[in-house]
Formats: sequence, structure tokens, C-alpha cells
Amino acid sequence: MSTPKWNSIILDSNPSDSRILKNLLHAYCPQVKVQAEVAEVAEAVSSIQLLEPNLVFCNVTLQNGNSFEVLDQLEQYNGNLIFLASDEKCAIKAFRYNAFDYLLKPVTSEVLIDVMERMEVRAHQLDQRMEASEDQGPKKKFATIILNAAGVQHVVHISDIIHLEGDGNYSTVHLSGGDKILVSKPLKYFEG
Repeated sequence: MSTPKWNSIILDSNPSDSRILKNLLHAYCPQVKVQAEVAEVAEAVSSIQLLEPNLVFCNVTLQNGNSFEVLDQLEQYNGNLIFLASDEKCAIKAFRYNAFDYLLKPVTSEVLIDVMERMEVRAHQLDQRMEASEDQGPKKKFATIILNAAGVQHVVHISDIIHLEGDGNYSTVHLSGGDKILVSKPLKYFEG
């Protein structure tokens, strides 16, 4: 049996909804392993830090807060986020946290299969970019950076970056030509 590509955690205040999502993933998305199902903020923070999932399904509402509070408490999370909600009112905020997608409940198998197929395509494209960057040798390895902004990946040449401006958990990347890209990463993320 092959190792699952996506180790995930489900954050949801409703155990029934969490169980339904877990069952759908098990039945239709064998590449996803659910490591934990969590209902409240502090447990979500510690579970993500301990298990280091590369995919988190975030119901907006948790028992004593919301998924945005969880993400704010994490120093850095580089995995994929799929938000779930019963309405669209938090969609824009979710994409500011670099959500891959925002799904409306009840989630169907068709929607789940589609989002996971798109994630597979994006992961494959990212792997190809990384391999191409590594093949160019040490001088060109860090010639570009991939910035995730509102679910869109921007490949930016380092030489095009004029400066970075931090605002809490967000950074604005100022580019030559006047373009700006807002990413949900603090300045210290870029220091390395």
C-alpha cells in the first residue's frame, strides 16, 4: 500500500460534519490520510504543531473560536488550507490566509474529488518548478521565489523585488513596475 500524499487534520466544531468529511475522504480520496479531527482552537494549534499536516480542512467555526484564530496563533504554516462553511461570508478572509479553496457545506463527493484533483495538479507543477530550479545549479537556484496570494501562485524573480513591507501576519511584496503582492506570511518568513 502506498503512503498517502496528503496528511490532513480536520478542524470542525460539529463531530457529525467532521465524520462525514472523513468518510468521504476515505471513500473517494485515498491519497488523503486524516491524522486528527479537532473541535476547538487550542487543540487545533497543538495538533498542527505536533503532526505537521500538509493539508488542513478548516471549518470556519470551532467550539471556542474560529479557524482564523488557530492560524493566527501558529508562527508559520506552509501547508494547504481548504476552508468549509455553511455560507460564503468568510470566503474573502479565507483567501487572505492563502486558502486553496472554500467549500460550502454540505460537501459532496464530486466537489471533494475535484478539489483534490486540482491540488494534485498544483503540487505536481510546484514539484516541476522546484526540480527545474535545482537543475539550474546553485547560482540560479534562488533566482525566483513562489508567492501564494489569494490562492494564486506568483513566480517572482528575486531581482524584481524592491522591498517588503510587514503588517502582522501579512507582508506586501513591492515589485519593480509598481506591482504589489499581499501574502499571508510575516516578514521573518522571508528572512531565510
